[in-house]
Amino acid sequence: MEPAEVLLFVVAVAIFVILTWVWHFGRARKTLTDWAADSGLDLVRAEVRFFRRGPFFWRSAKGHTVYHIVVRDAEGQTRSGYARVGGWFLGVLSRQVTVEWE
Repeated sequence: MEPAEVLLFVVAVAIFVILTWVWHFGRARKTLTDWAADSGLDLVRAEVRFFRRGPFFWRSAKGHTVYHIVVRDAEGQTRSGYARVGGWFLGVLSRQVTVEWE
């Protein structure tokens, strides 16, 4: 392969990886936002947790996204916990959200 072809290939792979990463986290965030709205909650804060996954540290797979969340209910009460977005086999293609409150 010519150096220009190698460079083009590397750039194409990098763009694919970045777009996949953006799609994954965008879909996970949308799923979490939809879950909160469907549950009658206002999502105050949601932080992606890569390492400090709380109760999901040993119970999450590569396709899951774990958030530390703070929500507010209709009465104005706030609650915090961890939310795991995605299914075991389909990852974020699944609209599954599992929450464990603190």
